[in-house]
Amino acid sequence: MFRNLLPGAHTPSLPCLGLLVLAGISGAQAAEEQSADSFSITGPPEAGETVDDPNLDVPPSTPPTTFPGLYNGGDQVAEEQPADRFSIASSPEAGETDDDYSLDAPPSTPPRTLPGHHNIGNSQTTEEPSADSFSITGPPETGETDDDYNLDVPPSTPHKILPGLYIGGRLKLEIGVEENFDLDNQTEDDLAHIEPSLSQAISIMPNNHIMAFLNFEASRAFELVDEADAYSNLTELRLKRAYVQVSDFAEGLSITLGRQKINDSREWYYDETFDAVRLTFEHGPVEVDIALGREEFFDGDLHNNRPLDRINTYIFKSIYAATRDIDISAFVIHRDNRAENDTRLWFLGLRSEGEFEPFGGDLNYWVDIGAVVGTRRTQTTRGYGFDFGATYQFDAAFDPRFTLATAHGSGDSDENDDVDTEFRQTRLEGNEDRFGGVTRFKYYGELLDPVLRNIFIYTLGAGIRPTKKSSVDLIYHYYRQDVVSDRLRGSSIDLDPNEDFDNVSRSLGHEIDLIVGARDVMKNVDVDLTLGYFIPGPAFRREVVKDVFDNADTSFFAGLKIIYNF
Repeated sequence: MFRNLLPGAHTPSLPCLGLLVLAGISGAQAAEEQSADSFSITGPPEAGETVDDPNLDVPPSTPPTTFPGLYNGGDQVAEEQPADRFSIASSPEAGETDDDYSLDAPPSTPPRTLPGHHNIGNSQTTEEPSADSFSITGPPETGETDDDYNLDVPPSTPHKILPGLYIGGRLKLEIGVEENFDLDNQTEDDLAHIEPSLSQAISIMPNNHIMAFLNFEASRAFELVDEADAYSNLTELRLKRAYVQVSDFAEGLSITLGRQKINDSREWYYDETFDAVRLTFEHGPVEVDIALGREEFFDGDLHNNRPLDRINTYIFKSIYAATRDIDISAFVIHRDNRAENDTRLWFLGLRSEGEFEPFGGDLNYWVDIGAVVGTRRTQTTRGYGFDFGATYQFDAAFDPRFTLATAHGSGDSDENDDVDTEFRQTRLEGNEDRFGGVTRFKYYGELLDPVLRNIFIYTLGAGIRPTKKSSVDLIYHYYRQDVVSDRLRGSSIDLDPNEDFDNVSRSLGHEIDLIVGARDVMKNVDVDLTLGYFIPGPAFRREVVKDVFDNADTSFFAGLKIIYNF
């Protein structure tokens, strides 16, 4: 129900000045080759002397021959590593990527990606970490890394306990406020809650080819306001991650087994934790990812009993780096619902992401085209959807940027025939990304947050970066149904559209969101603030008395998230 929230000295002579300049250049080059406090988990020293060569107390560096496709802290450059990779180590980076700012993706390894966009694979330098990678993080890095901006990944493990054994933790405080989600000012249904949580992580690496990761989280939700008496305080102790990865057991091939986070760069297809086995193969510009599992084979909540998922999920993803700046991806996801033996759905998709530099700025684009086919109960299912958009960032103070996007999921004009033409997403999607800022957010609306089903969504966005580690985004959405319907799938709003049969409409309304994010506000402290305001359209009408309707009222959402890493 909740959205995830809230100088003066003498002038040197020219020879002295030249020596100083040469010394500065040499120092900068050495720092680029090996950052002093960078983290890798094992391996021999790199070729050539670096600042860490004489230092006996820094963590060991990682040689270029360790896990295939992971960033090794050595000589490899980003162009040699495919995009959206799946790996188990992180390294120091100076640039930024989308998962630097993601609030829900797992920690990722910094391979190839385009600067400042949606986890695009194909970077120009190793300063731009990749988005869809999967890693076990270790001691703190110098420079920016994915985890610098990711508030919901498992905590990094910077503290060495024994050789090959590291731990770390995180405190998180989330505050959420919901006002008038039934779109009726005459009823009291406001809700506010606060949820503190403690997360502990352990990473283990017995040798160069095996790594393991454990992550537990304890949380407790408290109601502050519950006018509708619809909220229940809940204590959880959850096993969030528990997996082992074996890398390089065959050339370019790695395997990960256990409870793990699997997501695509835009979370349009999937962003979910699975009990699964996952194989990743990388060769040149091609990467293939295959995963088989369920969301839960066993209950990860050690405090409460929950019903287990009975949907077998099969995921195939292939990424091809078409050029230095463009990636093309293909997706096949099969959902076999064992609880409903007559439901077999296949989700097919193509994606292209890339970057251009017209007029001195950066233009980042994305194109997603998807289809769903299969059977559901007595109906044949076939629907289509798409999501197109681009963000243009100007080369100016505060990095101003503007975004234009449109998304559509087909509807079903005849619900009584044998063919269901309504598009639906996989129910594994997260629908979160960033438009060049430091914060990932729900790009279909922080408040309404619908799934892409029988709907058109038009989006305009504007944002700035006041500092390198902060951003402000203002996002506008307009929603319209494809086919008039009295259902809005996946929405947080409690009122159904088109209940007034005498005044039906396809216009669902408008939403304005404000997203503010800041990293390292204080040492190891990160903050995100999200505000959402929904203005219902003619499709939403509240019932005043029986069979008498009036215009619906507006609703509001606020979320605050504060993180302390230790």
